[in-house]
Amino acid sequence: FVTKIAASENPCTLTCSALVPAVVGIGSVATFSAAALSNCPGAATYQWNFGDGTAVAIDQNSLHTYSASGSYTWMLTVGMSGAPPCTKSGTILVVVPSRRRP
Repeated sequence: FVTKIAASENPCTLTCSALVPAVVGIGSVATFSAAALSNCPGAATYQWNFGDGTAVAIDQNSLHTYSASGSYTWMLTVGMSGAPPCTKSGTILVVVPSRRRP
């Protein structure tokens, strides 16, 4: 006698998106915004890696200031119980701000 357990008709899924500026000046505040959509129970967790060796941020929306020019690869990881994590990544270019002439 074998009992089969049917898979859930609505498996738990998670999608995410990130909004990050393409370019920011050294010392200027960059805004990192995330969104998640899921049919899973519970709340989403967020983790931002800014790519510059600083500590990660765990807020859905975060502010970050880069202290050196260059191109940095950022990564967002969104987690939710019962679903594989959702990740997004990209690059942000940090530039020396231009000076205004008098």
